[in-house]
Amino acid sequence: MEMLDTTEEDRHLAVYASSIYDLGLMLMDDVVFYKKQLEPSEFASLRVHPFTTIELLNGFEFSPDVQEGDPPSP
Repeated sequence: MEMLDTTEEDRHLAVYASSIYDLGLMLMDDVVFYKKQLEPSEFASLRVHPFTTIELLNGFEFSPDVQEGDPPSP
C-alpha cells in the first residue's frame, strides 16, 4: 500500500476492511474450496459472498466508529 502513496489512515482502513471482507465464506460448504471445477451454483455463491458478509454483519451491533467505517486506531 505504501507504493500506492496511501496515508497511514487509509492503510489502517484497508487492513480492517480486508479482515472482514471474507466472513461470508464461513457460511459456505468447505468442499467447494477443494474442488477443481465448480458447479454454476457454487461459483455464484462465491461471487456473492461479500453480500453474504453484509447480511451476516447486519445482525451485530457496532460502535459508531465501526458503523461509519472508521475503526479505532491501533
